[in-house]
Amino acid sequence: MLNTLANHGFLPHNGRHITLDIIKSAFSDGINMGDDIAVGTFTPGLATNPDPNADYIDLDMLNKHNVIEHDGSMSRRDEYFDPTNPFDAGTFNQFLSYFGTAQTSDVTSISNARARHIQQMSSLNPTMNVTEAREGTSAGECAFMLAVWGSPDNPVAKRSYFEYFFRNERFPVVLGWSPTDTALTVPTLLQIAQDITDASPAGIPLTFAPRAG
Repeated sequence: MLNTLANHGFLPHNGRHITLDIIKSAFSDGINMGDDIAVGTFTPGLATNPDPNADYIDLDMLNKHNVIEHDGSMSRRDEYFDPTNPFDAGTFNQFLSYFGTAQTSDVTSISNARARHIQQMSSLNPTMNVTEAREGTSAGECAFMLAVWGSPDNPVAKRSYFEYFFRNERFPVVLGWSPTDTALTVPTLLQIAQDITDASPAGIPLTFAPRAG
């Protein structure tokens, strides 16, 4: 999402010297997100700056395992296979396959897709490590997608919006999308994320530890 905001000019195109105020403005103007989400994004990112006195981040500082990228990603191969973290069409296509022919995604369908996708990736990656905290992050990412490409009040996203965003790193404005009138805040995001976790299919684990040996 941060790269997309930069591609549209809401963040500096060069991804450099991004302060909290810049993040707040970008989130508000680009996708109608509250300042609390901006703070929640910026604060852990700031810890990646090697200068302990810095008040800004560069986007390339965030390209570290478990900062944004993590095992079981919707659209990236696990670090075990590719530490450079580019978009991977094969990984994303596998995630989408769990939606079948459905043209929208809601809490139930994205919960099912997320769980089955991560389980499949775990069978290939012997170092797969998804803790409870990372599981919460994964659910939060899915909640974010439903709220942004749908709305916080009605978290149902058009598949075309979802796909366009991931494949192009651009907002699907050409498809008719515009930011929702209702600002997304942390409490709403957390509730949708919890609903996604609660809707997970029975019998499929949500956390994984590296396999011994």
